[in-house]
Amino acid sequence: MRMASGFCLPIVPISFDMLSINIGGQPDLGAIEGAAEHAVPVKPISRFRHRLDDLISDGYPRHIAIIGGGAAGCELALALAKRWQNDSGIRPDISIFGRAARLLPEMPPRAARIMYDALRIAGCVVRCGSEVTLIEQNALHLADGSHHEFDAVFLVSAVAPPAWLTGSKLMLDDAGFIAVGPTLQSLSHAYIFAAGDIAALTDNPRPKSGVYAVRAGPVLADNLRRFATGRRLRRWRPQSRALALVGTANGKALAVRGNHTSYSRAGWWLKKWIDRRWMAKYTRLNMAPPPAPARFPACNRQTLQTQGTIRLSRPCDALDAVPRPAMKPCHCHCRMRSSSPVTLVLIHNICQSPG
Repeated sequence: MRMASGFCLPIVPISFDMLSINIGGQPDLGAIEGAAEHAVPVKPISRFRHRLDDLISDGYPRHIAIIGGGAAGCELALALAKRWQNDSGIRPDISIFGRAARLLPEMPPRAARIMYDALRIAGCVVRCGSEVTLIEQNALHLADGSHHEFDAVFLVSAVAPPAWLTGSKLMLDDAGFIAVGPTLQSLSHAYIFAAGDIAALTDNPRPKSGVYAVRAGPVLADNLRRFATGRRLRRWRPQSRALALVGTANGKALAVRGNHTSYSRAGWWLKKWIDRRWMAKYTRLNMAPPPAPARFPACNRQTLQTQGTIRLSRPCDALDAVPRPAMKPCHCHCRMRSSSPVTLVLIHNICQSPG
């Protein structure tokens, strides 16, 4: 594990009784030759922000290529066009390259037509049915043999699973994501759970979307407690359709749910309200902590606080009473800082939750 200072910590096996994997997906930089060296991936968003700031610090690029004709790629194109125009007074030349025959292939055709008109008004060029096969310095090549020059290229393609999953011995789906059942347990290892983009619900597949990841969270947390105490697990039944809101950087937004599509200022207001309410949960952290839940009757242990790390002096008797596999070494290259209390706090809370 590489620290912020550049110092590398050794990777050591960590034994566990239960494991929850919720690390999301990652950009598929290996799908296009040269993408890792020359493209700016949108995910993870924390790194994208810094790379965008570095890009702008050298001057606003005039010729921009965006690989990905889905909702995220279109929304990014419109947002960049708006920011470039406002900050520099220059209208950038933006080209969107998508493999599908039309924009927003996951949405109804009417949504694609509305998005195409918004992009055209913003001065963006849409190139559907254009598969990028190679990215070089300031140039990308398509499968049809043509090439296009750019000053900056952004990668907004589908997420991919991390490479280490292939050697983890977990059952994976055809795309390489962790195959889970309705209880969010791995189909091959019942004591391992997964949710979010890293997981693939085999009996009820859903798109890789934050909507479904958020809805799975409470079920995952509850099932971790239930598994630790030997209780029956809950089945997650994700909604069949979810509302998608796509901003067009003009005070309006597309609202799509199933086959219904609308385009209005009300959609943009709703999108801002939902997004800001969600972000407020992670920016306004001055709320009083909730009262500690009652301990399990069988739980009687002490915790020691040392340099920001919770150390358990002895295992919980309640967990010991639950039939489970013996302690297993982690073969999936888990990484944990010795000073990170988050995982141990989760275990601590599980043991103190009402039974």
